[in-house]
Amino acid sequence: MTDAIERILVVDDEPNMRKVLSALLQREGYEVVTAPDGGAARVLLGDGGFDLLMSDIRMPEVDGMELLAWARTERPDVPVILVTAHGTVDTAVKAMKEGAFDLVTKPFEAAQVLRTVRKALDQAHAMCSLVQSGTDPSTTKTPGENERRTQYRGGFRTGTC
Repeated sequence: MTDAIERILVVDDEPNMRKVLSALLQREGYEVVTAPDGGAARVLLGDGGFDLLMSDIRMPEVDGMELLAWARTERPDVPVILVTAHGTVDTAVKAMKEGAFDLVTKPFEAAQVLRTVRKALDQAHAMCSLVQSGTDPSTTKTPGENERRTQYRGGFRTGTC
């Protein structure tokens, strides 16, 4: 874990859900920025400075799956947690195959969201530590890590860790 305040981008087309997630995460000491859709999220993510992306799946125009695909290409160092009220096994499998860290279903328990966020951030920090030490994270297994580690191969840019 780092001493810096971790920044989380929350993306949801429902204003109340953005407020709920933002308040929950801010109470835990995270800095939270919100976006109403995937297009706005891409602009914010492109500017950098985020440690985690949490996005609803079903949104107009740029949905969460499209945002995930974009983030895996443009910001592979930023873990993505998807949130949905329409969770199915197929949706979860597709999200994980596309590189999501996890999928949270609505309605959710606050403790579940906070555990998932912490795990995603801890894994990202572990990957940064490996990269900074000169170790190839695609060949090293860190505690609690799963097979998605290959998404980090070559994914860190100078200054993202």
